[in-house]
Amino acid sequence: MLGRYKTVFSEAQEKEFVQHLIHLEERLFGITLSDLRTLAFELAEKNNIPHVFNTEKRMAGKDWLYGFLKRHPRLVLRYPEKTSIARAKGFNSVAINAFFDLLDSLYSKYKFSPNDIYNADETGILTVANKP
Repeated sequence: MLGRYKTVFSEAQEKEFVQHLIHLEERLFGITLSDLRTLAFELAEKNNIPHVFNTEKRMAGKDWLYGFLKRHPRLVLRYPEKTSIARAKGFNSVAINAFFDLLDSLYSKYKFSPNDIYNADETGILTVANKP
């Protein structure tokens, strides 16, 4: 919010932002409160949306964060777990079936060719975030 009275993003922009966050959650990327504040800042900056976010810290403020979470209670933000713990907890038939169902839907939607598929260890993408 700008101050406490006006939202920063339009309803359509906020809806698209929420869908992106849900998309990340479904793909097991843990989003922290700090990540959310940084993403909101980047979204506003890259789209030239007027805001009063902290330009020094490059993050949305806590007032904006709490208002956003209140408007979108379905979002579940948490610290990502270390890989070994996540693998131990997540290695079960329900999680594996959910993963392959998601993978199948992505294959159907995007028609990936075999040379476009990489192991995450080979991409340079960090799968475990360090706590600040």
